[in-house]
This record gives sequence, C-alpha cells and structure tokens, in this order.
Amino acid sequence: MPPMNTSFSEQPATPDVHERLANWSQRHPETQDLERRLGRLVALTLEAAARMNLTGDREPEDFWRRHIEDALLAAERIEEVLGLPPAGWRLLDVGSGAGLPGLVWAMLWPAARVDLLEARQKRAGF
Repeated sequence: MPPMNTSFSEQPATPDVHERLANWSQRHPETQDLERRLGRLVALTLEAAARMNLTGDREPEDFWRRHIEDALLAAERIEEVLGLPPAGWRLLDVGSGAGLPGLVWAMLWPAARVDLLEARQKRAGF
C-alpha cells in the first residue's frame, strides 16, 4: 500500500468554520480536539476522492465550507430545536455517501450513537 498523502491535513479550517468550531467546543468541552480531528477527516476524504468519486470537492477550503460547516450548521439547529443529545440518542445518516454529515455529527456528539447507511458499496467501503 502506498504511503498516505498528508498534504491536505496541513490545511486549516476556513475562518468561519474555525470560529464556529471554537464556539461549539466552548459549549461542548468533550470536543476540545475537534478541529484537528475534522482536519484529518477532510484529508482522508480528499485523498480517497482523488481515487474514487466520493465528492466533487478537490480543495480543502471547499470541503470545509460545503461539508463540515453544513454539518455543523445542521447540528446547531438540531440542538436549538431538540436540545443537547443525551448519551442514549441514536442518529441515522441515510445516504451518507462519503460519511457526511454522519461522521461529523459523531465527532460533535461523542456520547450519541451515529449510524451511517449507504447503498453504494464503493462509498460504504470508504
């Protein structure tokens, strides 16, 4: 297996996403390492996207805005409407494709169970 390309992992979150993640981590102390872990998700997904059609995004900045920020905005809205997810919550990401937003939600709410459901074997294998 060839060595993993890590060039994308050195790309920081966009300023808007960075600020949202900092605010999230203040409200959720269990997610203090969130930006680094999401940066790794961005790197791994973009590496795989270069080999298979996971997402149309090829630039880290686009991925941060279109996928990470969108998942974060949805999570903020969920909390606004329903409150914090307790440890017993289960979330289902139907048609998760490259694991989005489900993988992001799993990092945002580590006490919740997040399941991913994807019909296409290629994407489910990722």
